[in-house]
Formats: sequence, structure tokens, C-alpha cells
Amino acid sequence: MGEVLASPQSDAAILAGIAKAEKQDYAGALKDFQAAQAADPVDGRAVFYQGYALSRLGKLPEALKAFEDFRARRMTHRELDFEEGWALLLAGRPGPASERLARYERANPAKARASEMLGRAYLAEGRLDEAEAAFKRAMAGDPGLVPASLYSLSQLESRRGNARQAQYYADRLLRDHPEAPAAKLLRAAQAAARPDAADKAWSAYGAAALGFSDNAYGFSDDVARPTDIKHIESFFTQVDVGGEYRFAPTAIDHFAIGFGVTYAEYFDIGALDFLNNSVYGRYQRRLNPWLGATLQLGGTYALVDGERLRSGFTVQPTLTIRPIEGLGVDVYYEYGLYDYRGPSQNPRDLDRDADHHTTGARASLAVAPLNTTFHLGAAGLYNDSEGTDFRYRAAEIMAGATVKLPWRVEADLQAKYGWYDYWKPNSLTAPTAYENKRFDDVAQFKVGLSRPIYGPASGFVQYLYTDSDSNLPVFRYTQHDARMGVLARF
Repeated sequence: MGEVLASPQSDAAILAGIAKAEKQDYAGALKDFQAAQAADPVDGRAVFYQGYALSRLGKLPEALKAFEDFRARRMTHRELDFEEGWALLLAGRPGPASERLARYERANPAKARASEMLGRAYLAEGRLDEAEAAFKRAMAGDPGLVPASLYSLSQLESRRGNARQAQYYADRLLRDHPEAPAAKLLRAAQAAARPDAADKAWSAYGAAALGFSDNAYGFSDDVARPTDIKHIESFFTQVDVGGEYRFAPTAIDHFAIGFGVTYAEYFDIGALDFLNNSVYGRYQRRLNPWLGATLQLGGTYALVDGERLRSGFTVQPTLTIRPIEGLGVDVYYEYGLYDYRGPSQNPRDLDRDADHHTTGARASLAVAPLNTTFHLGAAGLYNDSEGTDFRYRAAEIMAGATVKLPWRVEADLQAKYGWYDYWKPNSLTAPTAYENKRFDDVAQFKVGLSRPIYGPASGFVQYLYTDSDSNLPVFRYTQHDARMGVLARF
């Protein structure tokens, strides 16, 4: 500002007003700044600070008039472009606001708040690429601006028509900063847009599919088929239903309980009709913005052809790490205790009751410019069964991608490969098999497409190919599974 000697009365009033403004008493500060101008009409500082206080009080026309008066005095202040730009933005004039804020940011690159305000101005002008860059500068410069910037980035991606990335920013805001004003604003906006579903504590789904399998039993072509097996191929229907109830006693603690039921009926092979019932409980805790922990307990009960096949209990602790934007990594261990229907003979070899251990990691990376989320996973398994035929160690790897395509189509691609090393010679083949341990290599490839149909309903098609290669011919087979259906989420 040009050097003007102010009166002692003006100096004292301005200092008193600044002290009140620091305590957010802007009304009291305005009175002091007005008193300073009355004591010394030549002291332009009083005019600038009146504009500052008026802006904070929401009296934008008066604030902008004060800043205009200050400029007319040919005076300067290092915060003038920032304060005037802020007031112009709030007054709905993003063009002049972005001009002043961009000039201020160039002169003060360390002030992240200016970047965040500039991003808002660019967003209001429709300059989306420049807005995105400004918000990301703000997030890098001041962690306290991350919630507001995430909210704005979600709006920005919605303007671009990128619903997946908009949802990513919204989810990140609600997950990592649930009590921030921006998160409360987002929840209010969601409630206004979907008053029947906002903050809904429960969810449910239902799906029905028609499919065909060319080898439903998984029989090998290298061995003779038993005479009582008339068909290995069959059309089938499958129905899935389930639901979940969630509650969060605190901002960082979340609980859920849920269930799922799957029923499959094979038209030509009634002996394979399958019913599986499962229940689970889950506890999640957010340890900090990039680290979370989950503990899930589950139970399952399955029947085949109307008779009990298996019941089981599982427990799985998981550590979730989100080190950078778009990347999530889960490290987990699962213990399963399974009780199978007892074999009619030779339980020493054929009893499948087991303690099952899985240790693994999975990662997902969202790449917004490609509209794609990539998935990778690896796991080690140990199935400690009572019967020696089913006791094995294994390693599995998985890679996949979920791709958002035109016309609201979503593609799901997945490849999985597993190596299974059984501990003992196998009893299920000819007598010479007792001399051979079993080794299986199993490859699976899945392709799926889905698209919203109407309301909560989506249509889907899916193809799954399995190739099991074993050193024992009886376990060597291929299988093609195709299905199409409808899924509804509520």
C-alpha cells in the first residue's frame, strides 16, 4: 500500500478491529474499521478492512464497493486480489473472480486457499481442466483443504459426465472426512436428490439368470463316464437374493450384518441342484485417512439335491491401505472351519472336513482417464482336511479390470490361475494312482457385461471358462459356462 501516515486513533482502531476479526467477530471488527476511517479519512487501510469484514458478513455489494473505493485511491494491499476475488466469487461473478485469484496465486504460490478458491471460480466458468488442476494444487498445499476440494472435484466430474470418478471423490470424502462441513454438505445434497434413499441403513439385491454349462460335473474326457451319468451338459437357472443392514455408532466405526441365498437348478441333472445360505457380521474401523481395519465373521450352510453338503464358519481380519489417490490395497487372512457330509466309505481318504487357511493381498487402481479400474491379487492356501485326498497347499494369482464403456455399459474382465499341490497319493483313480501325488493347474477366464435397464435393475451376460490340467487324468477337464439375467439393487 502507498505509504500514508495514519493518525494514532486510526491505528488503534484498526488493530482493535483486526483482533476482533481473528476471533470471527466481524460485526465488531466492522465498527472499529469504520471508526478508524472517521478518525482519519485519508487512511485507506480502514476502507480495505471494511471490505474484508463486509465480505465475511455476507454483505457482498457493500464489500465490493469498499474494494473499488480502495483501488480508486490508487492504493495497494497484498491481500486485495484474494479478498476481492473471494467476494466476487460469492457474488456470482466467477470471471472477474478468477482473474484476481489467478493473479494472487501467481504472486503467492504457497497460499493453498487461493488455489482452492480459484478452482471454484474456474468450475463456475466451466473451465474444468483448469479447475481440476487448481483443486489438486490446493490439496497438495494444505491437507485442511482436502475435504472441500474433494467435494468440488466430485461436482466437476459430474459436469464431465464421469459418474464413476464423481462417485470415487464423493466416497473418498465421506469415508476419510465424514465430519467435515463438505461431507455434511454432500450428504444434504444426496438427501435432496434422493430423499427416499439418503443415508439408508439397509440395502438388498435380487438376481435371476438362465445359463448353460457344457460340463456341469467337471468330468474328464480322458476317463470312461460312469453308466449312471446320462448328461454332463445342462441348462440351468440361478436365483440370488440378499440384504445388509448397516449402522455407525461413531464417525470411524461401522457395523454391518447381512445374508445371502443362492439357488441353482439344473434342468437335466437334478443331482446337482444347489442351495447355499450364508450370514455374516462385519466391523470396520478407520484408523486414519489412509488406513482401515475390518473383521468379518461368516457362516454358511449348503445343500445339494436336497441333502446337506457342507456347513462352515469363517473369520477374516483385513487391513486396508490407501497410500495414494485411486489405489487401495487389502491384506487379509481367512480361517474357515468346514464340516462336510460324511463319505459312505473310506473316510481316511475321502473325509473332506477341514481347517482352511488363506493368506493374501488384493489391490485395485482406478485410472480415471481410461474409465478403468485394474485389479490384482495373490493368495496362499492350505486345506488341512481329515481325508488325505483333499489335503493340499496352493497358490493363486488373479488379474482383472472393470471398464466403463459407452452407452452405460460396464465390462468386467478377470483371469485367475492356481497351482494345487496335494500331500498324499490319491485314492480316487486306478490302483496305480496310489503311487502318484496329485498336482493340478487350474486356469479360469471370465468376461461379463452389464447395463442399467430401468430404475434399480440391470441386465447382464457372463461367460466363464475353466481349464483344469492335472497329472491324474480323472481330474483333467474343461468347462464352458454362459449365463444371462437381471440384477436389481435396492
